[in-house]
Amino acid sequence: MEGNAAVFREKELRKYLKKMDPKGWEEADIRLLTSQREGLRERIQIDVRAGKGTIAGNGEGALLLGIYRFLYHLGCRFIRPGEDGERIPRLRREEWTVICKEEADFPHRGAVIEGADSLEHVLDYIDWLPKIGMNSFFTQFTDFRLFFERYYSHIHNPEESRRRWMISDTGRWKGRYMSISASVGCVTMPWDMAGPASVWEFPDATGIR
Repeated sequence: MEGNAAVFREKELRKYLKKMDPKGWEEADIRLLTSQREGLRERIQIDVRAGKGTIAGNGEGALLLGIYRFLYHLGCRFIRPGEDGERIPRLRREEWTVICKEEADFPHRGAVIEGADSLEHVLDYIDWLPKIGMNSFFTQFTDFRLFFERYYSHIHNPEESRRRWMISDTGRWKGRYMSISASVGCVTMPWDMAGPASVWEFPDATGIR
């Protein structure tokens, strides 16, 4: 799975660099480095000048957060899940300069599903979380199929056709979002296993400064 995570990081960086500078992005030379994780908090170090340099993190998940923080410092914003929530500026490769060291304010930063959810909602949400500095995703309870049942049964929406949610759906779909979670370096667990110690207050939108 680590191989998939490394490929994902590289693809993400290339994707957004190309959006910022469709013509000059290939001239960039940004190396991605990881070091051994020490302590509970992610630490990142960025030294990129005119599109050339390094992004480093004290762990695989920290490195992905470092990529998104690099993009943040260049003006990129991810205001909600999905591509329609992205705001990516046009910026020439020569202007890609970010030099900083940052550390997460809290060791665990995440969210939990609520209400009525589709698989697409959950996958987009997990993909979005590290873009805003989060590192964990919680399902509501060990058996969370209630939230999918609410969405797909359309109990309060007679205009939509209903679908019966099967237990096999839960296991099959859980496997899909666990795979996505591993790729983005996001810890996934049932909320009732995490306990009240998993609730934090954040001083800013990213938890990393």
